[in-house]
Amino acid sequence: MKDRISIISNVIFWVFMVAAIIFTIWYFYFVFKMELPGEGVVLPAAKVEFKIGQMGTSLSGILIFTYLIMGLAVLLTLGYSIISLIKKTKDNPKSAIKTLGMFGAVVLVWLISYLLASSSMPEYYIEKHSLTLGTIKWVDVGLIATYLLFFIVLGTLIAGNIRNSLLKRQK
Repeated sequence: MKDRISIISNVIFWVFMVAAIIFTIWYFYFVFKMELPGEGVVLPAAKVEFKIGQMGTSLSGILIFTYLIMGLAVLLTLGYSIISLIKKTKDNPKSAIKTLGMFGAVVLVWLISYLLASSSMPEYYIEKHSLTLGTIKWVDVGLIATYLLFFIVLGTLIAGNIRNSLLKRQK
């Protein structure tokens, strides 16, 4: 099963690698094909808008391609993780329980972050940047989760070092 999964993932990897190379060549072909005006040349606004629109169209194509690749990468990663977890459960149930416990800890951190987050912000920033209350809340969730994970990791490192130094003194 492992060989089949690695073969499929390698094929998918190389297909997207080739697609990315073709898309990059296509993008630079259109960018370098655009005519650049000489210095001191004043262009009519319609021509400038057309060139900017042409470049914007090719950039939006790259963004769409990037979103597709990222989405597929997330789906493949989750799929491989789920398959691996199922296989671990058959081989070693304790390992699978540890993995599920870690996943539960991450979900708990995000849940605590969501409960602590607020969607309040000065009205000036909301109007100036056209933010929604949901956007503000999720940004706050991300920041709080980052801070929580940082302090959890820092505390774990400090506790681990103290534990190791105490164990060395006992020996």
